[in-house]
Amino acid sequence: MEGCYLPQAQTDGSLLWYSWSSSVELWPKDSRSLPIPPEETLLRDFNPNPNSPWMVITPCLAVDLSGTRLGYGGGFYDRFLCLNKESVLSVACVPSQLLLGEHALPKEQHDESVDIIVTENRVVVLAEKKAEKILRQLLKMDRG
Repeated sequence: MEGCYLPQAQTDGSLLWYSWSSSVELWPKDSRSLPIPPEETLLRDFNPNPNSPWMVITPCLAVDLSGTRLGYGGGFYDRFLCLNKESVLSVACVPSQLLLGEHALPKEQHDESVDIIVTENRVVVLAEKKAEKILRQLLKMDRG
C-alpha cells in the first residue's frame, strides 16, 4: 500500500513514520508486541511532496464538534500536528456515540484540533479551507 505510513512513538515524545508494507506481520516485535519497523522503511523527509503523508488518522477516545479530541495521553499526536499543521489533515474516526456536542471536551493550550471527523453515519469537515488548500497542492504536485 504505497503512501501509507505507520507511526512509532519515541521516548522524546515524537513520532517517527515508517512506510507500510504487506510484510509488516513479519517485522520483529518489541516488548509490547508492537512491530519494529526496518530502518529502510523510515520516512526521512516529511516536507510536502507527492509521496509524503497529507492525512493522518489521529487516535482518540472521543471528539467534539469543535475538533477537540480526548486522546490516550502522552501528547505524541499533538506535538506532531503542531509541527505539521499546514501540510497534514488530521482525521478522527469514532463511533457516532463518541462524537460529542461543540466544546463538550476540555481543551488545553497544547491540544491540537482535528480537521475532519468521520463516524459510521457522517463526515464533518471542520477545516474546509485547509482541506481545500492541501488537496489543491497535491493535485498541483501530481500534475508536475
